[in-house]
Amino acid sequence: MSKSGSILIEDARRALRLAGELHELPPSLSVRANHLINGMCELIGAQNGLLCVMSDFREGSDPEILHSVTGGDFSSVALRGFAEYVDSEIIKDPLVEATVHDCKKPIVFARRQHVSDRDWYGSAHVAEFRKQFTLVDDSIYAYFPLSKPGLIVGLGMNRAWEDRQFGKRELNLVELMHDQLAWLYRQFENEDGIGMPTDKRPLSPRLQQTLERLIAGDSEKQAANHLGLSVYTLHDYVKELYRRFGVNSRAQLIAKCLAFRNGNQSG
Repeated sequence: MSKSGSILIEDARRALRLAGELHELPPSLSVRANHLINGMCELIGAQNGLLCVMSDFREGSDPEILHSVTGGDFSSVALRGFAEYVDSEIIKDPLVEATVHDCKKPIVFARRQHVSDRDWYGSAHVAEFRKQFTLVDDSIYAYFPLSKPGLIVGLGMNRAWEDRQFGKRELNLVELMHDQLAWLYRQFENEDGIGMPTDKRPLSPRLQQTLERLIAGDSEKQAANHLGLSVYTLHDYVKELYRRFGVNSRAQLIAKCLAFRNGNQSG
């Protein structure tokens, strides 16, 4: 690795080769995104990565992940953790909180540029979630704003908890790749459900599972045990279901959901 952090010729060749491979793959965004993340893991020495489309990505709002693709190396625990991150933990991520206002143009940044070690390791998200569930620590994030305000594509590349932090070389390589991928990012605007009003979008798998357990009569504790989640995380899902269906109680949620299923959407 270059001590100065400069990109070596071979680094640039590998990055541009990866960008070219994406054009040659079948026209499936999930396949292309997964190939991108796997290639980036090899290129910058990352453990894994997540590419996602986010709505309401602006200051004062709670960003929501509408579509996500993972790649790289995951344990079963880490996979469960990333599923929870997609459904609820993103709004607690200190790096998202520190950068949610800064996405008027494409941007790439390392965690240390926006969140100090003290604030990072002192946050509940990192100490209680990343360390125990996703099992990753240092990250490089890249944002690409789409045409609708607040709608962006985000790429996060992560290193394992015990690994060293990303350096300038890795940051420069992600920037180089990010510059080549506008054509791919813009295709996500045409994905089903993206850009639709919140109450018209399909539920994520975790939200759907939570709803099914509530309809089956489970308490939040029982549903959490059944799904292998913490009660804290399950409660976040319940609150999101309330928001999606425009209700304030479990009884109203179940009644409205059953009305939808029976074809009566006025309830």
